Amino acid sequence: MHGRNFFWFSSILIGIAALVLFITLNRPFDDLMGSTDQSNLLPVDKNLPGAALLSIRHPLSEFELIDHRGNSFTRANLEGHWNILFFGYTHCPDICPITLQTLSDSIPLFEKDSSLEMPEIVFVSIDPENDEVHRLREYVDFFHPSISGITGSSSSIRAFTSDIGAMFNKHDVETTKDPLFSHSSSLFLVDPMGRLAATIDPPNKPEDFPEILRKVRELL
Repeated sequence: MHGRNFFWFSSILIGIAALVLFITLNRPFDDLMGSTDQSNLLPVDKNLPGAALLSIRHPLSEFELIDHRGNSFTRANLEGHWNILFFGYTHCPDICPITLQTLSDSIPLFEKDSSLEMPEIVFVSIDPENDEVHRLREYVDFFHPSISGITGSSSSIRAFTSDIGAMFNKHDVETTKDPLFSHSSSLFLVDPMGRLAATIDPPNKPEDFPEILRKVRELL
């Protein structure tokens, strides 16, 4: 009798261990860090790889940053409409310009379809030391006049990225004068109440973005 109980107990333990291992290996978005709890992230559906929504939306903390025109940018600027936040830096050699150009090229698609609500696109610099207001303004205006650029003090940027869960790290490189960062490539969807609602991988094509955003919004 004791042997049978031991068998069932061992089977249960093995099952729990297998479940934990499965969940660990299939966690979405390993680059989400900080105060955003990864356990709240859920896959949107099997046809939308690279998108995840929070089962409990994360209210962003109050912050004080500066936009590309030198105006104050706070949590209130994210309220009343949907937002896409993308973190990067103006010296970024690849993912930043590619993603911003793709997002820019998607804007006319939203304008043509009245059923689609175009979110505000906000580019947040993780390199405030080099991305001053005038440089940031030239950078975002190159892609589209409706895109906002955000900078601030190093401590303010650190606090904001930590709150939303955007990872970045600066590398010391002696072969070039330009800064080099590794950083999260995810798009962070913030709802009209200033809460982080979902993350989306950067789209490969402009037409992909409206469609995946539509499906994400339908499931929120």
